[in-house]
Amino acid sequence: MMTTRTTRQHAFAFMAPETVLLTSHDELKQAAKLIDKVRASLDDSQKFFLLPKTVEFMKNQLTDGNAILGLKDANGTLMGLTIIRKMDHWTDIPNFEGLPFIGFLANETPCMLQSVCTHPEYRGAGLADKLLTAAENWCRENGRTRLIARIVTENSGSRNAFTRNEFQILSEGIDAQDGYGYLYAGKAIVSNPYLVGEEDYLTIGDHPTESDIHPC
Repeated sequence: MMTTRTTRQHAFAFMAPETVLLTSHDELKQAAKLIDKVRASLDDSQKFFLLPKTVEFMKNQLTDGNAILGLKDANGTLMGLTIIRKMDHWTDIPNFEGLPFIGFLANETPCMLQSVCTHPEYRGAGLADKLLTAAENWCRENGRTRLIARIVTENSGSRNAFTRNEFQILSEGIDAQDGYGYLYAGKAIVSNPYLVGEEDYLTIGDHPTESDIHPC
């Protein structure tokens, strides 16, 4: 007999989630609740992978010209989301002083992904890939040439998902405030982009499995 989660994942296979931009107050409330639900599903030692977000914070993101991208099922339930920040300059990236991938970003127009997460009951259903593809398309349509994300080093699920979607691990460091390790992953999203040589990338270990994203 299938579990409830397995049943829902099985049902998910027969429908295509809709990619939407979350803009209304009610949608932002759903987004904040989804982030809280994802955090509640994590062990206490993992909760720092995904920080809580308020509706006011997300409204400010929209005011600044950023985007909150969601995936909804046929009933309008929010299944996953990510915040896409348009960076005015590569020096706006946190901890940029310690990053060796300046050549990847110099004279480019990057976007940065934050709070990539999927509903706990739909992990393993491919939502992460759909979110990352949709985010890449949004950035391209808005004239952006690079897409980057900061990933907690311990968050193997996120590393696997970004690598699976052809992001390169460009740099690593230690958060100056909280002391945890992080990685920066990046992807060129224009035709004939400048590409960093393979020897410039960090080794990230064995090829990832087909697991879904963990929140980051």
